[in-house]
Amino acid sequence: MALTSLPNEILLAITSNLTDEPDLNALAQTNRRFYETLDEELYRLNVETGKSSSLLWASLHGHDASVRKLLRLKANVNACTNMRKTTLPEAISVENASIVTQNLKQEITENRARLIASPLVYAAAMNHTSIMRLLIDAGAEVHRRHGCHRNPIMAAADQGRVDALEMLLDAGADIEAHGANCNTPLSLAASKGHLPAVKTLLARGAAVNTIRRGRTALIRAALIGHSETVRALLDAGADVAPHDNNECTALMVAAQHGHYDTVRVLLDAGADPTAKDYTDRTAINWAMEGDHDDIVALLLDRTTPDLEAASSNGYTLLSWAVSAAAPRCATLLLDRGADLAAPQPPPLWIAVASGDRPFTKDGKTRAIATLKLLLAHGARADFVHAHESDPCPPVVAAVMRNRFPEAAVLLDVAGVDPNSASEKGITVLLAAINRDCASEVDAILAYGADPNQPRSSNGQTPLAAAVHTGNTAVVRLLLKHGATPRPADLRASLHGAALYGDSTMFDTGAGNILEIARLLIEHGADPTRDLPDGGGRLLLAVVSKGHADFLSTLLKGWSLPVNYSVHNDKTPLFVAVRQGNIEMARVLLAHGADPNHVKSGRPLLAWAKECNGDDGASLVQMLVEHGGRCDEVEGLGRVEQVIEAQETIYSGIAEMGL
Repeated sequence: MALTSLPNEILLAITSNLTDEPDLNALAQTNRRFYETLDEELYRLNVETGKSSSLLWASLHGHDASVRKLLRLKANVNACTNMRKTTLPEAISVENASIVTQNLKQEITENRARLIASPLVYAAAMNHTSIMRLLIDAGAEVHRRHGCHRNPIMAAADQGRVDALEMLLDAGADIEAHGANCNTPLSLAASKGHLPAVKTLLARGAAVNTIRRGRTALIRAALIGHSETVRALLDAGADVAPHDNNECTALMVAAQHGHYDTVRVLLDAGADPTAKDYTDRTAINWAMEGDHDDIVALLLDRTTPDLEAASSNGYTLLSWAVSAAAPRCATLLLDRGADLAAPQPPPLWIAVASGDRPFTKDGKTRAIATLKLLLAHGARADFVHAHESDPCPPVVAAVMRNRFPEAAVLLDVAGVDPNSASEKGITVLLAAINRDCASEVDAILAYGADPNQPRSSNGQTPLAAAVHTGNTAVVRLLLKHGATPRPADLRASLHGAALYGDSTMFDTGAGNILEIARLLIEHGADPTRDLPDGGGRLLLAVVSKGHADFLSTLLKGWSLPVNYSVHNDKTPLFVAVRQGNIEMARVLLAHGADPNHVKSGRPLLAWAKECNGDDGASLVQMLVEHGGRCDEVEGLGRVEQVIEAQETIYSGIAEMGL
């Protein structure tokens, strides 16, 4: 008999053995008869084994009938189920996004692993008042906070649900309740700009000046620029004076975020535009952070401050505008008579050397625009700022502080000398070299910087500085623009590879440093003159790193000590033999390398014999051909005779014309 033909009694008897909700749900969905027969059983199973999770789903989606059915089956009206263990994640899928408000959907999605809430919380958040009434009448707790630290009234305030708020307050909900973030319903509604909810809470007696997490409801509303909410709070007696944890007032946060209408409302309500935070900044200073010149103009009109008055750090209003990279605000102040020369440090110094650019997408653009504005108004760029450990001009300071775009403006627009230097002789070029930035070095050289200008305090040239940093690209650029190597430069380049230091010979950086040495030698450095051993260690390093072309260049151009050895008796030829490098061994032997050198009591032929395969045999033959004595090397006694016989045979073949 087919399953669909069974009587309902037998079908229910079968399903009574199904204890897993998904199994029963799958069976119920096979046809309409099964659904109508098993629907009640599915709800019962959820209540008994599923922690009444369906009540959460029904409360969220506004299914009154499902809520009634679940309550009739004694579902737990205060069920608090971890979202990970319910059907709720599926209920808030993209397909159902229209059912759930975006803020609530985002919160549930981001926190589903830890979010625990009751049916009343979700019904309140969705403003399902009919379901709320069912839940409250069934004993739902209106004060209860859950694992997510939200209670029903906080959920309603967060979503701006006026009807839900009214019902909860009528049921005895605490109007001053707060969650883990210490918001009250009023401050939470104000922070979201839910004006009707704010008015409802105020009308029901919410305390308007309660401070939570250092902020009042007024400060939170001012932060988002909801001027109507701000006005409602002010009408209810909100105090404009309190500061938040950063000592900022509502006026300051509104000015910082560019909320002009909110600033005007606060000023009309008596907010003090001269109040200061812990950094000595006023609302005007905060408005400059976003270059909100309209707000700065409004505040200036209300306060008429002394434009040349300095704050505790010596900054005038113009200095603050420049520091904030606020060109529109700086223009406003200059048009109103701000003095470019009065403050110390000068605004132009602040523009290129003090602080960082704003951390915004347009921060660099604003900084450059501010600097150009100062130059257009006649700001000098050729001064030396004395209040530095090494007094220097702005262009040098800009490069030192990683502000090369500003330095380029000074070189381009202001026409400052590209060879400007600090009192200790740090030039623009040296500053870029010390920062190890080849692109900046290239640009500064293009502006006409002298690649041979020495540093005044110790005589270090740009080339010497580049050699010291080991930047091959910078060395190449300097040589290209006419830098002249000095005797000390070649030794300095090799000192970094420990060739002329106190440690062992070849470190991991020797390859790059040898490239610098090669560049210096190609441009006039003389290894036999500039190196204390006539270039012996350089020769060892070149062979060790396998630079065959460089080796040929050195031996063809200079009489280097080809048999130079260090304290461990290593010669260039020994290194080539141990590496099995036939090409380098041939070059060295051709330039007089000793084939009979003894290392650790063993002649070179003995070391060559240990090389594997054909390379070893070729090296042995090459050494013998250049005078290597093999009579003391075991196994090599007849090598000379063999070579002589080979030569005789080859000679005979040649005479026969074969």
